[in-house]
Amino acid sequence: MTQGATVLFVDDEEDLRSLCSLVLTRAGYRVLVARDGKEGLALFQEHAAEVRLVVTDVNMPGGDGWLLYRRLRELRADINLLFVSGFSAEGRTPAQCRALDSGEETLEKPFTMNRLVAKVKEMLER
Repeated sequence: MTQGATVLFVDDEEDLRSLCSLVLTRAGYRVLVARDGKEGLALFQEHAAEVRLVVTDVNMPGGDGWLLYRRLRELRADINLLFVSGFSAEGRTPAQCRALDSGEETLEKPFTMNRLVAKVKEMLER
């Protein structure tokens, strides 16, 4: 059952964080939000037993999603993780390349809120 599951959403874009948090909350999830990898790691450590999925942007000031991913895997190898970013074929950052090559799930920006909710549900039902 995915209803009520705790999702940690990490993104440096305030408007996107707010909108995704609202949409996921209305879809029945408990959402924790962080503005960068450093804050996301602190929230995860505080709620590690509850968090079932981490959704993180790859490129963020103050600790990118790739570094967050590596730390989360050290803390809890079984955590579900969804990378979100603008993965255009040209101009990828090294962090984006590592994220794509990691084998983790990805969701390309821009995405619809329906697509986000469906992807979160899909990952939590595994």
